[in-house]
Amino acid sequence: MAFCTYHPQVPTNDGCANCRRPFCASCLTDLMGARYCGHCRDAVLAQMQHQPPAPNASRPPTAVDHIVPTKNPMALTGYYLGVGSLIPCLALLLGPAAIFCGLKGLRAQKENPHLSGKAHALVAIILGGVTTLLNLGFLLIVGLGIAALAGR
Repeated sequence: MAFCTYHPQVPTNDGCANCRRPFCASCLTDLMGARYCGHCRDAVLAQMQHQPPAPNASRPPTAVDHIVPTKNPMALTGYYLGVGSLIPCLALLLGPAAIFCGLKGLRAQKENPHLSGKAHALVAIILGGVTTLLNLGFLLIVGLGIAALAGR
């Protein structure tokens, strides 16, 4: 039989869940389903207060999230594909990909209003569409020109 650490005259079978030293019932405190001595209870509470909050997807976006929407990767990818589609001829590949990613990013932003990236998704859709149409138009004009020259 053990005796309480603070009350040596009181026998006990209880102990602290953390330090395992023996304590009587009046020296232990219930905390989150476990019994702690005063020192260990204070240490557990201090540790709980200093832990960073769990990431929360529903928190409003910060200014940095609006500049680089990393939590909406489809919008960000579509934006970069749209910018890349400004390179002539690459627009035929990158333009449709930018439109696809932009639409997916826009859908993700509509499903979660706290998600940023709406502007990036719209730029991807517009830029991808414009560059794709311009490159297709250029190829059509070149093709018609070649056909006209071959028909002479």
